Amino acid sequence: MAQDAVKDFLRALDRLDHSKGRREIFTDFCEMFYCALAKPASPFADQRDQLEAQYMRVVARYRNKDHVRAMPSMVEILRPVIEAGGRDVLGEIAAEVGALNPHIGQFFTPYTVSRAIAEMTLPDAESLLAGRGFFTLCEPACGSGGMVIAAADTLDGRNVALSDCWVEATELAPSVYHMAYIQIALRGVSGKVICGNSLSGEIQTFAYTPAASDFVLRHGHPFADQIAARIAANDAARKKADLIAQLERDHLRAAE
Repeated sequence: MAQDAVKDFLRALDRLDHSKGRREIFTDFCEMFYCALAKPASPFADQRDQLEAQYMRVVARYRNKDHVRAMPSMVEILRPVIEAGGRDVLGEIAAEVGALNPHIGQFFTPYTVSRAIAEMTLPDAESLLAGRGFFTLCEPACGSGGMVIAAADTLDGRNVALSDCWVEATELAPSVYHMAYIQIALRGVSGKVICGNSLSGEIQTFAYTPAASDFVLRHGHPFADQIAARIAANDAARKKADLIAQLERDHLRAAE
């Protein structure tokens, strides 16, 4: 079914604006799809406004709005396949239309490879739930989200609820970030997808998945313990600095 969906999607893509190439239309499609999914999932009013404006900027690139109106039907071709898991559908399409740039290390990784890595990385996923009742995963170079999909499929196969796992996935290239967000969001994964550089820590933007709010209601903030520890450490450091400063003042007064 997934392969048929890819073929159907590519046929629909080829019927759109002939003044643009496959790669450009696919990139625009993913950007609009991303905005449409991320806007209602955002807890921030200013971000929702920004996503709406971003969506309309892409729409403005098409003189014939019938081509834009055709895109929701293309969404419905892909949605059930992405939601079902088992395949990096947008990664496959991106490779097919030339939307990946090998000069900056963008290559399509077959789903079977990602799944094998996920199976090896999560051999005893159930034990990760011990203690807090949830666990977190980090994917610092997520590409189109294939590794996260494979992890979700692995957890499903071991009867671990996705609502008990928080994922933070980062991708540097904005066009690929859009693909990652779409697939991670539709797969039902709770978490945050970041467009940024994992090495430098620079963040261009980020978006929470629709399932993120359910996770927070169920478990609270996924990093509450770490945040509390950092605040406590900062408070202790500040108190120590205040004590040292007070001792220095006392010594100065005694020396006068």
